[in-house]
Amino acid sequence: MMRHIPSYLERKKSKRRSEGYFNWDTIGQTQVWVGENGYLKVVVVPSLGGKIVSLSTVNGREWLYPANGHMENSGYDSMVEMGDARGWDELFPNLDACHVDKFPWQGVILPDHGEVRSLPWQVQEARAEELVLSVHGVRLPYTLTRSLRLVAEDTLRLEYILENHSPFDMPYFWSAHPLWTVRPGDRIELPDSAQQFRVAHSTDSELLPETVFRWPNPETTEKYHLDKPGCSLKPYAHKIYFVNPIPEGWARIVTADGGESLELRYDTQYCPYLVLWLNDKGWNNHLNVSIQPASGMLNPIQSARKLWTSTNVPGFGKVSWWVEITVVHQSGST
Repeated sequence: MMRHIPSYLERKKSKRRSEGYFNWDTIGQTQVWVGENGYLKVVVVPSLGGKIVSLSTVNGREWLYPANGHMENSGYDSMVEMGDARGWDELFPNLDACHVDKFPWQGVILPDHGEVRSLPWQVQEARAEELVLSVHGVRLPYTLTRSLRLVAEDTLRLEYILENHSPFDMPYFWSAHPLWTVRPGDRIELPDSAQQFRVAHSTDSELLPETVFRWPNPETTEKYHLDKPGCSLKPYAHKIYFVNPIPEGWARIVTADGGESLELRYDTQYCPYLVLWLNDKGWNNHLNVSIQPASGMLNPIQSARKLWTSTNVPGFGKVSWWVEITVVHQSGST
C-alpha cells in the first residue's frame, strides 16, 4: 500500500522552526559552507559558481546527484559538459550560448548555460541561520544574490535578488539547475496543469523539437513512462518544457517505497515555467533527473541565435523570487 505523503498545507500546520546553522569547512583544498539542523544537511561551494553539491537527510539519502573525481570548474565561457555536473547550479542570465539583441548590448555574446555557474560567488553574510552569497555579471551589468536558510526542520529556502546596475531594461533568463538522484521505482509527481510539453533535446528521433506531446506518456514507438525514471527498457535522455505556466508552482519526487519525498515549490510570479531533464542512462549511462523552475519558456530554435526572453529587470531596478525544497520522511519507513 502506498504511504500517505502529507500535503503542503498539512506540513505547514505541523512545521517547527529549525535550529539550523551554517559553518565553513573544507573538502580537500576547497572551502565549503555546511548548513544543518539535525535532519537536513546542505553543502555549498562559493568558488564553484555557488554550487550546492549536497542535500542529504539524517536517514542517509543523498538527493543531489554526485560526481566522480574532484570538485572542479572548467572556467568562464566553457561548455557545461566540460565541468562538474554534480549538484545544483544557477543558470543565469541565459541558457544556451547566444547573443543579446536588445539595446545597448546588441551583439554581446553570453556563454553556454550562462555566466554565474562558472564564476566565483562571494559570501556576503554568514550568520548562524543564514548564508548569503552574490555574484556580479561580466558581460551584463547585474548582481545576483542568493540566500539559503533552513526555515523548518525539513525545508531549505533559497531567496534571490537580481539588481540591474544600468539605466536600461535588461533582458534575462533564469533557471534552477538541480540534478537529482533517482532510483528505479521512484516517481515524479506534477500538478494537473502539467499536461502538454515540447522537447528541447532528445536521444529519440521521434520526439521532435517543438512538437507537442502529452505528459507523462507521449505517443511514440517507445512506450515511455516519463514519470517513472529507471523503468525503461531503452536508454533515453530528454530535456522537455511545459507549454503553459504551472500555476500550482510545485513538483515532487517520491521514493519507490513511498517512504520519502522531495518537493520543490517556487515563486510563480517570477518563475512560472517548468523544465525537466529526464536521463535514464541515455547520457553518460547515468540515472538522474532535473526539475527546473524557470523565468521563461524555452525556445530551442531561437535561443541558439539570441537571448530569447520576454523577462526584463527595469533600469536600476530589482526583482526577487524564491524556491523551497522540502524533504519528508515517513515514520516507519526504511
